[in-house]
Parts: sequence; structure tokens; C-alpha cells
Amino acid sequence: MQGPSLKFLINLVKFVVDHAFLTLRYGTMNTQNLLASLSNPFERMSFYISQIMNEQVAMVMLYAVILLALHALYFAALIIPFKKFIRYSSTRKFWMAGFIPYAIIIVLVIFSHVADIFIFAYILDNMHVFPDPLTAFYFVGEMYTTVGFGSYTLEPQWRSLPLILAFSGLFSFSISASVLFNVLGYLVADRHQKPKVTPQPQA
Repeated sequence: MQGPSLKFLINLVKFVVDHAFLTLRYGTMNTQNLLASLSNPFERMSFYISQIMNEQVAMVMLYAVILLALHALYFAALIIPFKKFIRYSSTRKFWMAGFIPYAIIIVLVIFSHVADIFIFAYILDNMHVFPDPLTAFYFVGEMYTTVGFGSYTLEPQWRSLPLILAFSGLFSFSISASVLFNVLGYLVADRHQKPKVTPQPQA
């Protein structure tokens, strides 16, 4: 019984090794052929940039970077007063005293994103990307929130606009989420923080 079992195991190992060798050999050849057929990545990148970028698209990208920077400053301006209020307010022991300002921050964050959509729509409308302002507003809203609903026909020089608006929206929402998470974590930690006991001087 041991003889046939041992022979079967030896044949199985031999089959696996041979199969692995053939796979490695021909797989390596296919990989080399694939790598040899690839074009120069730097030339392809230069081609993409030359097709995507133009002066008007560069202006939209600049506006997007400026809006993201303003987002960071805006949220910093929201966080600092909130933390000071939670730390030094005489009403800090009441849980509603912290969560009401937090709800106000949520509303202000939503307002900042709506303002972004209006600003981008205003920019595209002044660049005459679409025939009417309402179409520009819906387009920006759908791309900024990455919903992607609707069909729009863009001229060739504007085909990179959805990428710019989607990246702007994703980064803006990421910043907002991190700010709200940070503020909520600070609020919860403050609720559970034990008051410091000042040692009394010995007589």
C-alpha cells in the first residue's frame, strides 16, 4: 500500500514542478514580449498632457487649487473657536453645549460645498462652456459630488473638466470629513475627561 501511494506522490510532485517550470518559462517570455511592445511612458504622458491641458483648463485647475486652499483656511477658522468654546466655556459640563456648535459646524461645512458648486458654475458660465447658466450649475453639481447623472456634450478642449471637478469634490469632501471627525473626537474626549484635582498645600 505504501509503494503505490509513494509513487503517486512522486509523480504528483514531478507534475507540479514541470508545470511550474513551463509556466515560468513561457510566462517570462510573454512578459518580455509585453514589455518590449510597450511605448515610452514619458512620451505617452507628454501626449496626454498636450491633449488635456490648455490655457482655459489650466485656469480652472488654478481656481480649484485656490478653492481647496480656502477650504483649509475656512475649516481652521471653524475648528479653533469651537475648541476654545469647549475648553473654556462655563457651560461645557452640559452635553448640549458642545453638540449644538457641532451641528452648526455641520451646516457651515455643507454651506461651503454648496458655495463651491456655485463658484465653479459661475466660472464655467463666464467661460461660456455651456449655453446657459443652469446647465453649468447642474453639470458642476453632478461632477463635484461624483454623482455622474445626466449626459453632457463637451467640446474637445473641455473634456478634462469632469476630472478636475471630481477631484476637487473628492478632496473637499475628504477635508470636510476629517474636520468633522476631528471635532467630534475632541468633543467626545472632552466629555469623558476627568477634572484635574489641584493638590491642597499642607499646613
